[in-house]
Amino acid sequence: LRSQNYTDFRGVAGRRFQESGASSVLRYSRGFQDHQWAGAAEQYGNFREYLVPAISLEWAVDQLLGGREIDFLKIDAQGLDYHVFASLGRHARKVRRVQMELHTHVRHSGEVPCPEVVARMDRSHLFRVAKGACAASDPARHDEVDMVFVRG
Repeated sequence: LRSQNYTDFRGVAGRRFQESGASSVLRYSRGFQDHQWAGAAEQYGNFREYLVPAISLEWAVDQLLGGREIDFLKIDAQGLDYHVFASLGRHARKVRRVQMELHTHVRHSGEVPCPEVVARMDRSHLFRVAKGACAASDPARHDEVDMVFVRG
């Protein structure tokens, strides 16, 4: 887990340590520039890494939910939303609705861009978009969007 921490928040020397409130298991993609401030590249050296246990959603549905149906699943995994959903394996068909936080401008190495998630959800899992739309890719803007998918 890479915790996005700033020791020199917004480039102001001497400011106290501040947690950004976001973390990811993925590194930022090569060439990604933070959408808010020019000194962002220096912050990446301040990220902290933690070893955390992880389980697949397939295991969770089997072991914790007894294989039951899932009416609504919300995923916010900082660039791994589609991969987390895909970890449902054979249980993906048991989910009726899922919400994911997606980006068109890829921030993390390994992140699937929003238009590709939409295509994969349709092609591989038979989900269609019920709410939201992929934002235009603009590295200067924050293009995160909450997309809700429904089966069928």
